[in-house]
Amino acid sequence: MNMVTSKVVLPEPEPQTSESRVFVTGLELVMSIGAYEVEKTKKQRVLADIELTVQPNPAWRNDDLGDVVSYDDIIQDVKEIAKEGHLHLLETLGEKIISRLFEYDLVKSVSVKLIKPDMYEGNCRAGVSMHKERTLL
Repeated sequence: MNMVTSKVVLPEPEPQTSESRVFVTGLELVMSIGAYEVEKTKKQRVLADIELTVQPNPAWRNDDLGDVVSYDDIIQDVKEIAKEGHLHLLETLGEKIISRLFEYDLVKSVSVKLIKPDMYEGNCRAGVSMHKERTLL
């Protein structure tokens, strides 16, 4: 008995992106921030590093800025928050940034690192780092 075996070749599945990250580093904000009296009299620099994890979005194939979370929009949002008025704490600034960035539907998580580079002499830098995940309702 002569058996012929045929091999069925299936097309390779297209790799799927499980998540994407959009980031901005070294964003310099000059703003009114600080709990100490000396900090309330003049604006100071805050450096921001921001990273967003976003849901997979096949619309990126359209090569259209309107289909993605844009780092230009992130920068604009953060600059607007910095102009809103005096804040006492970097933590408050971080929470405001995170809340604003969660307004983008595709955002799954936000990480923010905020540094006051001029607060102390020498190379000493102080700041906060925060991370939040979107929770399912």
